[in-house]
Amino acid sequence: MPGDYAAPVHRLADAEIVAGPGPGSELVEAVVDVEAVSVAAPWNTEGDWGEQPPSLRYHQFYDARGTVTVSGTAYPFAGPGFRSHSRRRRDMPGFTGHAIINGRFPSGRGFGLLRYRATAGRPERGRGFLYLDGVLHDADVTAWPHLDEAVPGGERLTIELHAGRHKAVITAETIASTFVTPAPEGRKYGAHVGDERGTVISPAFARYQWDGETGYGGLERSALRSAVTIPGRSG
Repeated sequence: MPGDYAAPVHRLADAEIVAGPGPGSELVEAVVDVEAVSVAAPWNTEGDWGEQPPSLRYHQFYDARGTVTVSGTAYPFAGPGFRSHSRRRRDMPGFTGHAIINGRFPSGRGFGLLRYRATAGRPERGRGFLYLDGVLHDADVTAWPHLDEAVPGGERLTIELHAGRHKAVITAETIASTFVTPAPEGRKYGAHVGDERGTVISPAFARYQWDGETGYGGLERSALRSAVTIPGRSG
């Protein structure tokens, strides 16, 4: 499955990763060329996510390789990947946040989850899976990290999944987090927290530890703007 992306992007200083691009932030040309090959069957193609029907969602692991070229300098990469494909009606009123988290390890095992934060009228909901010896196992999500702070990296988090006799306690450390705040005029880069309506979305790369084995994957979370804080910012 080939894919490419080309566009001008902002080169951000450390503080701008959380605050968003400043007036003088530099725009640079970026090109991403990637080739992805699925390495596991899709998970939960017909499962119940507690979403409004009709809906379709599945998660799937893949291996990816390619290059990222920034201002003419090419950076090759290769590693595990994950896609979450969905087609459904989005019921945003009352939405308070979510998490889509996944990781894969050199031994071949992996995990994933989709979880929604509780709302005024509904408890937390969502499911997870463990990928063991080439088999996908549905799992209960007993611990997962909410988005509470906007920090560019270094968060230490815990994920716990139970699938029958299988139990996984996985620790995570965010490597690089980004922040986007949807707005009426379009998505704004940065975590624009406060009492205004809406959410902050934070996709991140993460490093995982599971019984002494190190793996990597994605860690995306969202929360209401009023529920996210920026360390060191007063008021």
